[in-house]
Amino acid sequence: MSLPRDRLHYIGRRKEIEGLRLKGKVEFLSRQLSEFYWPIYLRLEKDNTIWHRILDKREDKESLLQKVGSEIEKMVVLPNHDEIVSIIGRSIHLAQSDETLKNLLVQYVRHVAVYKAIRSVGEETLFPINLGEEWPHNLFPEIEKRTMALQREYEKLLGVVRAVPDQMLERTV
Repeated sequence: MSLPRDRLHYIGRRKEIEGLRLKGKVEFLSRQLSEFYWPIYLRLEKDNTIWHRILDKREDKESLLQKVGSEIEKMVVLPNHDEIVSIIGRSIHLAQSDETLKNLLVQYVRHVAVYKAIRSVGEETLFPINLGEEWPHNLFPEIEKRTMALQREYEKLLGVVRAVPDQMLERTV
């Protein structure tokens, strides 16, 4: 027994729509990962790797450790913070953040603003925590957790998309 032509058209159209929906989801996940989560994750990881060198700024004014700490702060950490704030500003819409992530991102932006203000007035030994602006300790774990979960979802959906015939993923006119 064969299905009526209208029914076949309906089934084909539903598969086509589902394929387009899937393709859209994969494209959105790709943007979330490439424009928001991975760039922030990697920059926060860089901060995690070198943050202790900044504390060397507290050494004797003319010591090599103090000079290296100051240079790392000026050439690596502060520009890294600026880039993260920039990514947040231009791509926060991709995060689909909940209150937890939003609050951590706002705390991070405040921390960076205070950090930069401290340095811009010539103070070289104080840090934002000295002015009551704590580092958002849960930001990196939250970004890491979300990045890895989205990456797994992306890879899973990408496998499904590759299995769907191309003609079902193309828009019809």
